[in-house]
Amino acid sequence: MIIMAKLYNVSLEDLNETKYKVLIFALGVLIFAISIWVYCTQVYLKPQNVFWGMVDANLTTPGFYKKDVQANTDTTLTQETQVSLANVNVAQTRTTVSQKQGKAENKVVTEMIGTTNTDYVRYADIKTSGPENKAFSSIVGVWGKTEYGKDDTVSGKTFISSLLNTFPIGSISASQRKSLIELMKQKKAFTVNYENVKHEVVSGRNVMTYQVTFHPEGYAFVLQQFAKDIGIGTIPGFSPEAYKASPPSTIAVSVEPFSRQLVGITYPDQGREETYGSYGLVEDVALPSKSISSTQLQQRIQSLQQ
Repeated sequence: MIIMAKLYNVSLEDLNETKYKVLIFALGVLIFAISIWVYCTQVYLKPQNVFWGMVDANLTTPGFYKKDVQANTDTTLTQETQVSLANVNVAQTRTTVSQKQGKAENKVVTEMIGTTNTDYVRYADIKTSGPENKAFSSIVGVWGKTEYGKDDTVSGKTFISSLLNTFPIGSISASQRKSLIELMKQKKAFTVNYENVKHEVVSGRNVMTYQVTFHPEGYAFVLQQFAKDIGIGTIPGFSPEAYKASPPSTIAVSVEPFSRQLVGITYPDQGREETYGSYGLVEDVALPSKSISSTQLQQRIQSLQQ
């Protein structure tokens, strides 16, 4: 009986010790969960950290997709762009312009492929309500080619134009990212309202939407430095001095808070919306093997319009 009692007492003590260990473990898990919650709500998801985290994340991607839609009463312009900044710097765009004229509708679809020094352009589809519609079929699918020298202006360069986004997107080093973000703040490229951030759904994703005031002169400083960082040099015709008198504009910027990805930008004054995605996607692009000069392509179009 004495031996049984001792065994019983030992078992009871072990049981109490086990309960104590379980309680300590559960308390530790609770404290850890609370710490994670506090970090997420007070630090990681703080509006300032989400916004500048997005700016930093934009500068670590070798590729992205952008869709730009602008519409007015009769005309809708939709442009889709895929940019790759990995092995070869290249941008592909597909632009669709639709215009209604009464019951009729005209549509022109163009495709462009651009590297740092060459542009290719072709008409992928042309539909008009006039008799010239059939004639235009002779130029559909014909690539026109333009090669640029280092002193040419930025207008017309598909690749460089694809980088002229409101927020720079590309892949640069950590030190370059730090310097570029410091330049953004120093030159006041953006003024962000952190007090009235909206939590909403955009393109099927939960986002934080900011009201951001965009300053063209400060932005020009940033973009010129970004161009140097990614190795394309100075962008001709895009100096800060040229935008010194340009007024600021307010835009709505939507960011997915956990991934820090830019999801969309709305330009209320322009009736224009941009959506972004496919970050990190790099596509191998085959340049056209057959082409004529862009000048010859335009001459063919002009002859069809006469």
